Amino acid sequence: MSVFRPHSAALIALLLWSGGQAFADRMEPTPAELESVDVHEKLGADLPVDAAFVDETGTPHKLGDFISDKPVILTFNYSDCPMLCSVQLGGLVDAMLQMDWTLGREYEVITIGLDPGETVKRSQDTKANYLERYTRADAAKGWHFLRGTEADIKRVADAVGFGYHYFEPRKEYLHPAVLILVSPQAHVSTYVYGTLYDPIVLRDKLIGAGVGEVSEALERFILSCYHYDAPTGNGAIVAKIMRYGGLVFVFGLVGALAMLGRRRVHEHAATDVHQIGSSEDHV
Repeated sequence: MSVFRPHSAALIALLLWSGGQAFADRMEPTPAELESVDVHEKLGADLPVDAAFVDETGTPHKLGDFISDKPVILTFNYSDCPMLCSVQLGGLVDAMLQMDWTLGREYEVITIGLDPGETVKRSQDTKANYLERYTRADAAKGWHFLRGTEADIKRVADAVGFGYHYFEPRKEYLHPAVLILVSPQAHVSTYVYGTLYDPIVLRDKLIGAGVGEVSEALERFILSCYHYDAPTGNGAIVAKIMRYGGLVFVFGLVGALAMLGRRRVHEHAATDVHQIGSSEDHV
């Protein structure tokens, strides 16, 4: 019986990844409208705590009013975002539900709305939607949806290296998906990218932020809020998704093949033992 060798999986992975890289490298360059949509990490940077905002109840505040003795998860989103914001905040809620820490007790979340024209009612509805999904007590006092002027929004975004801009043709804000973890001293602690978050990693990062630790991100995959427009040939985001999606597929395939290989080895060994036992019985 032929036995699967682990190095075969590595070879398959190399071939598939090489092909994926070659395909992705042939894709078009990043669209001009996305060039400024990026994250320039500013570890240890101070947040402008005097920046003026209004919370979801319409009450005016300074940003520093929401930073006390707890670590903070800072996000930039807006209620009318066509896709990415709901996916990102939904992923955050899923991760928070899996943590033993509770929002409003051990940590807080500040979501700064990118759209300065968003209404109080819209902010209230958005907050209620995510709190309904989170379900735990004390959460309402721990998640703050803030609105401000374009100048104050950009001031905070620039301070943490969050690059975004308004895309007039689609009436949308182009922005990356990232969580910025902030210490009780209002310093940038670290960044967590993407829309799916490991609850164990997120909790560890919150603990680090809580004691003022500064650490580099474990992974850096910029997923931007942007619609693929086939007629204009803007395929950069598709290339990224295919590249990283291909990686996930490859590693999944390698894992499956490795498990199959181990199973066949065990079956082969069991067959040999059975055959030896049968031979001894005949003797």
